[in-house]
Amino acid sequence: MNQRFEYLWRNKFLTVDAESIDDMILKLEGAADHLQEMKDAGVVLDPDSDVGGDFAVLVTSDPTVAERFDFDPDEEEQEED
Repeated sequence: MNQRFEYLWRNKFLTVDAESIDDMILKLEGAADHLQEMKDAGVVLDPDSDVGGDFAVLVTSDPTVAERFDFDPDEEEQEED
C-alpha cells in the first residue's frame, strides 16, 4: 500500500495582513498559484475534506511531492499499520 501524505490548507488567514484590495488580490493570487503547483504535481483534495470550512486536506502518495510541499505522513494510516 502506498503511504499517504497530507497537507492542511487553511483559508482563514490568507489575507489577514492585507492593507489594501491590491494586497488581497496579490495574496489570493499567490495562494492560487501555490495550489496550482500542487495540482500540477499530482496533489488532490481529500474527498472527505470539509472545503466549506476553514480547512481543506490535500493529499499525495508521492514522497517526493510530499517533501517538496512539506506534507506530513497521514497519522491515521500510521496508526492502522
